[in-house]
Amino acid sequence: LGVPWASPDRQYGRLAKSLDDAIGFGITTVVEPQNSLDDLALFTRAREEGRLRARNVAARCHPRGTPDADRDAFVAAARDHADDRVRVGPLKLYIPDVGEPRTAALLEPYAGCAHHRGDTFYPPEEFAALLARLDARGFQCCVHAPGDRVIRTVLDAVAPARVANGPRDARHQVVHVECLDPADT
Repeated sequence: LGVPWASPDRQYGRLAKSLDDAIGFGITTVVEPQNSLDDLALFTRAREEGRLRARNVAARCHPRGTPDADRDAFVAAARDHADDRVRVGPLKLYIPDVGEPRTAALLEPYAGCAHHRGDTFYPPEEFAALLARLDARGFQCCVHAPGDRVIRTVLDAVAPARVANGPRDARHQVVHVECLDPADT
């Protein structure tokens, strides 16, 4: 039994409205950060119906434990969707959650908490190894990193990936930055 708000027609309607809104505001490129490979059919439909007037970059959500087979499928999708209107682009990784429920990883304890600093989904060494593996395969990574401790974790992972794989135009990104330690600027 399908969930009505998640039906393909309802998803397509939301996408089409968003595409129309983007063009209406003069936005020429849209990055959608959390796509599954199934979502690409929605972009194909928008193209067929003439609604795909802005450029779209579809990033793939990459949760912890994503198997190599899923990454292989993402590479194939990137080959199949690389034109002037739809490009399958970066991987979106999450290391912590968000600050409001005090789940983002901070260097110092949250205000009013003696010891709680949030946590990360990956130990720093595991995340660095993952980023190096993804970088070696040519993936661009966008990392959800609202807390200063996780921003540092990302920065500390990019440097060894460059050493291991050599410099390239990877353009890894830290996104959703909410607090940044001045030492990391």
